[in-house]
Amino acid sequence: MYSDAMWLASLSDDDLVLSRTYALQRSQRKRERHVRNRRIGKQPDFEIDYLGLRGEMAFARTFGLQVHQITENLLCGDGGHKDFDLLRLIVSVKTRPANRRWFLVPNYLYPPTADLLVFLEEADERHIQFIGWCTSDDFVARHTRPDLGYGPTRGIRDAQLRPMNDFLRLMDRLMQADGS
Repeated sequence: MYSDAMWLASLSDDDLVLSRTYALQRSQRKRERHVRNRRIGKQPDFEIDYLGLRGEMAFARTFGLQVHQITENLLCGDGGHKDFDLLRLIVSVKTRPANRRWFLVPNYLYPPTADLLVFLEEADERHIQFIGWCTSDDFVARHTRPDLGYGPTRGIRDAQLRPMNDFLRLMDRLMQADGS
């Protein structure tokens, strides 16, 4: 039986160092290619990359994925579309700073190309909270277009997301169907 308690992932010192190192390298590669993050908000590119990589690291650690499974996208970025292949599904992990009301997705990521979107929130530098998830179809059906002064964007609120325990149940069903 699954608990309905909030999910909180704790990153180790090594996870933080690795996330910071990859964020610095990713930011440097983007500068060399004259690529800037398409941002929502006023965070510098490095902070956006560092937050996203900590979220991806928390997801990988929580679901027992090896770090090398995410390093393909870590250095060059995935364009915000595909972070993981999990049981033949493409999963995109979206991480927001603490105490925000929306999960915002820029228009260039719409409609989502991943099968599933998992939404996380930074509790502090070391802790990442799993908020919920949705399918791409859910996002298309439920999103709104909040005007928060950051330009064209789409957003979804926490209450519109499926609980993470349902994500576990889906993973269990897929593993059983796969014979794993």
